Amino acid sequence: MNPYSWLDKSLETIHRANWYRSVKAIARKPGAIVELSGKPVVNFASNDYLGLAGDVRLIEAAVAATEAYGTGSTGSRLTSGHKDLHRDLEKAIASLIQDVTIKLTSPNAVELPTVVHIDGKEVTTDIRTPEVTANVSEIAAQSAVRAKLVEMQQLW
Repeated sequence: MNPYSWLDKSLETIHRANWYRSVKAIARKPGAIVELSGKPVVNFASNDYLGLAGDVRLIEAAVAATEAYGTGSTGSRLTSGHKDLHRDLEKAIASLIQDVTIKLTSPNAVELPTVVHIDGKEVTTDIRTPEVTANVSEIAAQSAVRAKLVEMQQLW
């Protein structure tokens, strides 16, 4: 007996209900307007929130970086080293933290979150979004950034 026999019936149901999704080819550079089946349409499904994916300046910078550094990581930074580009980026991100004032305040009630101010602006709820959570590890994993964050935590 085939343990996957249920799959054909399920797929048939999905097709009949018009629930089957397939990849559609879009034309043009990424952006708010793309071409789908020869027609311009507004792209409400993009993750290009800042509209940079099709920006000529970004494309030119990506081409220049590819010409200078090639493509791909060539392996783990720990085993095969990293490029000066990675080191410079890490230092640039760490330098941003040098001029930032972060103030943490404990609320009176235990069940409330720590109140966070960055440069005087209260950002407690702003920093607790899925988008921030998804990206915080990549930033904090950089050794220069992590060192500064640990230093700031120790002051608290």
